[in-house]
Amino acid sequence: MRRRRRATEMLLAALSIVAVVISFSDAQEIQNVTIAGNASTRIISPNFPFTYPNNADKTWIVSTEEDHKIAITFFQFRVDTNFDGDFLQIGDGTNVTANQFFEENGFTLPPNLLSNGNEMWMRFITDDRLADSGFVLAAASVPSTEMLACSRTELDCGHYCIRGTLQCDREADCFGGTDELNCGNKESANENV
Repeated sequence: MRRRRRATEMLLAALSIVAVVISFSDAQEIQNVTIAGNASTRIISPNFPFTYPNNADKTWIVSTEEDHKIAITFFQFRVDTNFDGDFLQIGDGTNVTANQFFEENGFTLPPNLLSNGNEMWMRFITDDRLADSGFVLAAASVPSTEMLACSRTELDCGHYCIRGTLQCDREADCFGGTDELNCGNKESANENV
């Protein structure tokens, strides 16, 4: 992979073409995003609305004021599910290997999300095969008193709500499969989680 990238860079230089070569496969790209209290910003996958790159590994570290949380609303979501798949992971804090509470791919808009504190990470990882247009989301700073408000027909997954009918359906819909725990006589997906 490194030889191929080096050969491409040499070819571009030889042709006197000015280009920026970004290699997502060699290192994780990290972008810090700071949101002022009660403000919001848009976060967009690489190349949106065009096809995102293969072998991408991009992380956004989102932070806001101490007395605030981060609320996420998705507007577009088209993330390939074939083969190893591409996916968006989200967690609390700034450590990308800890406190994950969400992972998604597919073509259905994910639910609204709410962080536990004033920092959140988002990591978009793609494989070397198929790709799609990616996602557009809004990250908003909300008061720390903001609570997840699931309706009576929804199930609280900790950071987001899902339809209550998805509980005990033999498929993990909450991250970690908590919607499949304590299902009583209903068969659960615990053994598959």
